[in-house]
Amino acid sequence: MKKLLLVGALMAFVVWSLPGIAAASVVDPFDDPLLPGWIALPSAKGWVVTAGAVQRRYSPTGPGELVRPIGMGMANDFTVAATMTTSAGRTNAGLTTLFVNQTNHMWAKIEISPGHPYGFMSIGHDLGGKTASLLAQANVPLTKSTTYDVTLSKVGTTLTFTVLTSAGTPLRSITRTLSSAEISGLAKASSAGLRTKTLWDEDDGGTRWEAFSVTP
Repeated sequence: MKKLLLVGALMAFVVWSLPGIAAASVVDPFDDPLLPGWIALPSAKGWVVTAGAVQRRYSPTGPGELVRPIGMGMANDFTVAATMTTSAGRTNAGLTTLFVNQTNHMWAKIEISPGHPYGFMSIGHDLGGKTASLLAQANVPLTKSTTYDVTLSKVGTTLTFTVLTSAGTPLRSITRTLSSAEISGLAKASSAGLRTKTLWDEDDGGTRWEAFSVTP
C-alpha cells in the first residue's frame, strides 16, 4: 500500500550496510513508511514508501531531495551510500552530501534518459541557487530495472562517486576536488540523503532506493 511521506523528528538506527562497508553511524533500509528523521524538499508531495523502498513519484516535477542530519560535514571524512534500482523507463537520481539547504549542497547521480541512453554519471552542486554538473562520465554500462550500489565519499576536500553492481563489482568511479567557493559555501553542512530530478526527459518517478547509510 502506498503511503505518503510524513516527516519524523527522530532518527531510526537499524543494522544494515552495503557490501564491504563498515557498520554505519546512520542507516535506514526504508522499512518504516513514516521515514522518521527524514525531511523532504521542496515538499513531501510525491515521496512514497512501497515494499521496503522509497521513491519520488513524477508529480511534482523538478529537483527533489530527501535528507536527514548526519552529524558530519566539511570537517569530516565520510561516505554516503545507497542501494537503488533504476526505473523501467527513465532514471535521473542519486545522492546528496554536504547538504545545507536545497540551494546549497553537493550531489551525484546516475542517469538513463533520452539524452543519455547508454548510461551516465556525474558529480554536481547547487550553490547560491545555481545548479551545475561539474564532472561527468558517459557510456556507463547501466541498464533499466537494475539494482546498483552507489557511494559518494568525502576525504579531505575530495569527493569520489562510485557505481557498483549489486554483487559489489565496481562499474565506474569519478573524483572531483571541492572548489574554494564550495568549501566556504557549504561550511555549515550537516545533512545528506537522496536526490532526484523528475521531468519529461529525466526521471519518470520509477527509480527506487532500497537502503541508505552514512559511514564515518
